[in-house]
Amino acid sequence: CFYEGREVANGETIASPGNPCRQCTCKDGVITCRDPICDCSLPASRRDKCCPQCDPAASCRHQELHHLIFRSGERWIYQCQTCECL
Repeated sequence: CFYEGREVANGETIASPGNPCRQCTCKDGVITCRDPICDCSLPASRRDKCCPQCDPAASCRHQELHHLIFRSGERWIYQCQTCECL
Protein backbone atom coordinates (compact mmCIF):
# COMPACT_ATOMS: atom_id res chain seq x y z
CA CYS A 1 0.00 0.00 0.00
CA PHE A 2 0.99 3.62 -0.40
CA TYR A 3 -0.29 6.08 2.20
CA GLU A 4 0.65 9.75 2.50
CA GLY A 5 3.65 9.18 0.21
CA ARG A 6 4.92 6.22 2.21
CA GLU A 7 5.00 2.53 1.35
CA VAL A 8 3.24 0.39 3.95
CA ALA A 9 3.71 -3.38 4.00
CA ASN A 10 0.70 -5.70 3.88
CA GLY A 11 -0.50 -6.23 7.47
CA GLU A 12 1.50 -3.28 8.82
CA THR A 13 -0.19 -0.69 11.05
CA ILE A 14 1.09 2.88 11.22
CA ALA A 15 -0.03 6.12 12.86
CA SER A 16 -1.66 8.63 10.55
CA PRO A 17 0.72 11.57 9.93
CA GLY A 18 -2.03 14.14 10.50
CA ASN A 19 -3.46 12.43 13.60
CA PRO A 20 -1.04 10.26 15.61
CA CYS A 21 -3.94 8.64 17.50
CA ARG A 22 -5.52 7.30 14.29
CA GLN A 23 -4.14 3.88 13.32
CA CYS A 24 -3.98 2.91 9.64
CA THR A 25 -3.53 -0.67 8.45
CA CYS A 26 -2.63 -1.99 5.01
CA LYS A 27 -4.52 -5.08 3.90
CA ASP A 28 -4.30 -6.42 0.36
CA GLY A 29 -3.49 -3.02 -1.14
CA VAL A 30 -6.16 -1.08 0.78
CA ILE A 31 -5.45 1.29 3.68
CA THR A 32 -8.09 1.36 6.44
CA CYS A 33 -7.81 3.95 9.23
CA ARG A 34 -9.53 3.85 12.61
CA ASP A 35 -9.72 6.19 15.54
CA PRO A 36 -9.05 4.62 18.94
CA ILE A 37 -11.99 3.15 20.85
CA CYS A 38 -12.16 4.95 24.17
CA ASP A 39 -13.91 3.28 27.10
CA CYS A 40 -14.58 6.22 29.41
CA SER A 41 -18.12 7.51 29.43
CA LEU A 42 -17.36 10.59 31.57
CA PRO A 43 -14.06 11.84 30.18
CA ALA A 44 -11.68 14.31 31.74
CA SER A 45 -9.73 15.82 28.83
CA ARG A 46 -5.99 15.25 28.49
CA ARG A 47 -4.25 16.82 25.52
CA ASP A 48 -1.30 14.42 25.62
CA LYS A 49 -3.41 11.23 25.38
CA CYS A 50 -5.31 9.65 22.49
CA CYS A 51 -8.25 8.75 24.73
CA PRO A 52 -9.63 10.90 27.51
CA GLN A 53 -8.82 9.75 31.01
CA CYS A 54 -11.73 8.94 33.30
CA ASP A 55 -12.43 11.15 36.27
CA PRO A 56 -11.99 8.70 39.19
CA ALA A 57 -14.49 10.68 41.28
CA ALA A 58 -17.22 10.13 38.66
CA SER A 59 -16.55 6.50 37.69
CA CYS A 60 -15.83 3.01 39.03
CA ARG A 61 -13.89 0.08 37.60
CA HIS A 62 -15.35 -3.43 37.65
CA GLN A 63 -13.99 -5.39 40.60
CA GLU A 64 -12.41 -8.11 38.40
CA LEU A 65 -12.81 -7.01 34.78
CA HIS A 66 -10.74 -3.84 35.13
CA HIS A 67 -11.31 -2.73 31.52
CA LEU A 68 -15.02 -2.15 32.34
CA ILE A 69 -15.80 1.32 33.67
CA PHE A 70 -19.15 2.40 35.10
CA ARG A 71 -20.55 5.91 35.63
CA SER A 72 -21.49 7.16 39.07
CA GLY A 73 -24.98 5.83 39.84
CA GLU A 74 -24.80 3.04 37.25
CA ARG A 75 -25.78 -0.50 38.35
CA TRP A 76 -24.70 -3.92 37.09
CA ILE A 77 -25.14 -7.59 38.06
CA TYR A 78 -22.06 -9.50 39.21
CA GLN A 79 -22.20 -13.04 40.62
CA CYS A 80 -25.96 -12.75 41.29
CA GLN A 81 -25.52 -9.46 43.19
CA THR A 82 -26.53 -5.97 42.12
CA CYS A 83 -23.58 -3.58 42.29
CA GLU A 84 -23.70 0.22 42.08
CA CYS A 85 -21.04 2.79 41.36
CA LEU A 86 -21.24 5.42 44.11
